[in-house]
Amino acid sequence: MNIDSIYERAHGAWAGLDLLQAFGSPQGGMLVISGLTGNEPLETIATRVVGAPDWTSALAVATEALNAARVCRTDAARAESIASAALDAAHHGNVQSAARLAEEAASIERRWGDALVWSPLATVLAEALHETLTERVLS
Repeated sequence: MNIDSIYERAHGAWAGLDLLQAFGSPQGGMLVISGLTGNEPLETIATRVVGAPDWTSALAVATEALNAARVCRTDAARAESIASAALDAAHHGNVQSAARLAEEAASIERRWGDALVWSPLATVLAEALHETLTERVLS
């Protein structure tokens, strides 16, 4: 599979808090949720908090989840921008820079769980870099 098709498949695939995440505590209320974008109404998320002793506690847990979703969305956009730069570097023959950038995009994603979106691009470009360096050494 070539890097263009890998990039196209990954493009837009990670946009927010996609993996199941837990927020809160047993004492203050728990929220286990996935698919948050950070744009949801706070009160709607607060109604999904389980075991909160009061509405203020539920709102606090919901606020924590929404803030995490906003940071995740920002990280997803940043990773996609870096992956785009990796693709551009690869197209211009700078395999070393492309591999470094793709690994950076995958690393950002790994902070939120498994790097399933950008890892394939990072793997292919790391292999291409290895092949390039091996050819230089053997030449």
